Order: sequence, then C-alpha cells, then structure tokens
Amino acid sequence: MISFEEFVDIIRVELGLPLNTADAEIDLDQVPGWDSVYLLTLLTVLEKRTGAPVSLPDVLAATSLREIYTVVTVVTVVTVVTVVTADAEAPADQPTG
Repeated sequence: MISFEEFVDIIRVELGLPLNTADAEIDLDQVPGWDSVYLLTLLTVLEKRTGAPVSLPDVLAATSLREIYTVVTVVTVVTVVTVVTADAEAPADQPTG
C-alpha cells in the first residue's frame, strides 16, 4: 500500500502536476490542468505500483484526488487480504498464486 504522501509524489513526478497534499483535497474541477488523460495515466501508474486493479467506476465517482487515493488504498488492502487468505488456505501440495 502507498502512503498519501507517496500518492501525491506520484502525481507530481509521473504526471508532472505541481501539487501538494492540500491540493489533493480540492475538487478535481479545480485542480489546475486536470483532465481525463491525467486520470487514466494516474490509474495506470497506481495499478503498476500497487499490483492491484483499480475500479474505474469508483474512481470516476471520486470528486477529489483524496477520494481517488481512498479508492486505490481500499482496493489494494482487499486484494492483499484476499491473496494472503487464498495462499493460507491452499493445500501444501498445490502451488498458490
């Protein structure tokens, strides 16, 4: 899972948007330069970093970067718990994954 500060750093570095943590609280409509291309790029980067899929409908319902972060972190936690649980329940003679 990534921290909120890492999330904002991803936006700054990968997307090139000069934002700080306070900017992540404002409406997406108010984020300077924000558009759908940035959204799709951010989702791609986040899925690669976390190794978990991100729900596009849930992200589209988000009104701020903070809400996008919440969607991403909830999905990541659920994915990790599911994988760990599946691995723990697998018979010893069968591969997991």
